[in-house]
Amino acid sequence: MRFPGGRMIAAFLALLLMTAGLIPFPAEAKPFFTVRKTFSVLFLGGSGYLGWRAWDYRRDANELYDQYKTATNSDQAAALFKRTSDRDTKSQISMVLSAALLVAGLRLILWGGSDKQGEEPAKVVRKFNFDLTGGPEQKGLRVGIKRNF
Repeated sequence: MRFPGGRMIAAFLALLLMTAGLIPFPAEAKPFFTVRKTFSVLFLGGSGYLGWRAWDYRRDANELYDQYKTATNSDQAAALFKRTSDRDTKSQISMVLSAALLVAGLRLILWGGSDKQGEEPAKVVRKFNFDLTGGPEQKGLRVGIKRNF
């Protein structure tokens, strides 16, 4: 199965990437492509694609289950049942991943952070001291991590 409209989306993205550097932006304008917007679009697009695939796997599993119910011999029934359970599993995994990407994309769009150029979020700096002990009389090496709270 192919993604509907995949060629049109690919052509649009190729055209967008080719013309992105041709039009200069004014110096005071905010950049259109930011990391936050790019990742939120990627996460939401991935969520939509995986949701579509989950729907497709579920439809295939239902069709295979209908064939399983009308199977004439046990070998055919076992093969159809295995394919049905595989499609069900793929559908469930795709749905979970789709939901996770949807949450991540919505989180990037709706909450926290800033798109202002030059403004960075506060960084937490943690310092660790590594302590290596050992000598020629020892047969091993001891590594320790010290952290001050």
